[in-house]
Amino acid sequence: MVRIRGNSECLFDGYMEKWEYFSEHSDTMSATDWNDHVVNVEAEAIVEFEIMATYDPVVGELGGATLRVLNEIEDELYK
Repeated sequence: MVRIRGNSECLFDGYMEKWEYFSEHSDTMSATDWNDHVVNVEAEAIVEFEIMATYDPVVGELGGATLRVLNEIEDELYK
């Protein structure tokens, strides 16, 4: 077994209900972000991770890997 630990800055994007976004933030949106019910949002977060994998020394390859996130991903949108 091989254990790889580290962290990475990740960009998350998606859509939120407008009422949910504006209940937490007083920011204004540009015209391109508006529609009837949702708004496009982006957030960056540092993600700590651990990968556990098997290593085959004959072939020289990793296989059977699992990824586990070690920290709760938080962002200004959710504080």
